[in-house]
Amino acid sequence: MHKTAVTLFRCVLLVLFATNAYPEGQLLKFYKKIGIGGAARWSGWMSFVAFSSDGSMVASDGPQTPDDSTGSLTLWSFPDGQLIRSLPPRPWAISDDWRYYASEKGIIDMQSGTLVPGFENNGNGRVVSAFSRDGRYVAVANGSKTEGSVRVIRVADGSLLSEFGRRAVFALAFNPQGNILASGHWDNVTLWNVETGERIALLRGFDRYVYGISFSQDGTLLATGTVIQRSTSWEAASQHK
Repeated sequence: MHKTAVTLFRCVLLVLFATNAYPEGQLLKFYKKIGIGGAARWSGWMSFVAFSSDGSMVASDGPQTPDDSTGSLTLWSFPDGQLIRSLPPRPWAISDDWRYYASEKGIIDMQSGTLVPGFENNGNGRVVSAFSRDGRYVAVANGSKTEGSVRVIRVADGSLLSEFGRRAVFALAFNPQGNILASGHWDNVTLWNVETGERIALLRGFDRYVYGISFSQDGTLLATGTVIQRSTSWEAASQHK
């Protein structure tokens, strides 16, 4: 998971900071440091970061003290960078309204810090997860198996909406409307109808594992990233008219 996070971070750097695409005067400039950083003997990686919708907080899996190696979810005020609270275990995804986050233990209620009934993860290994932007659904898949399926679950009551697919999953993303789910696999990305589980489109030709997926704000474009630091964009709207 740590290697994946580093690879995705490098992909972002390549896209944002390629000197042949952006003149030096247009490069992003440092604004603010949030968090404390780890001690030299701390062996963990920060592999998760997110802004709250109003921009007043930053979430990460960075340490809350120099010796902290738990990878717990840490919440920081922005821009002053004060620690608000810490919630174990390590976060994998967070809902847009910051009510829930997905972890190795299951779905955590961020207000109470407790597991949401019906979302406990009793297996071993990494679970790939993603929330729909309206917070109604969470998609989960075991990212450690060679085979598996994607489950779309209603957050309100923990009931199963749909289940589909048979291949190992390494990334998930909902489109902004919440009716389409993209899943990343070895050498392909699949688009699914969230309610019916019907396969809408299959994007091939990556020649590597697809570990990063993101829809544009209007849902018309789909960005993908692979383990060989290659980022591509697709016209997602044309795939499901």
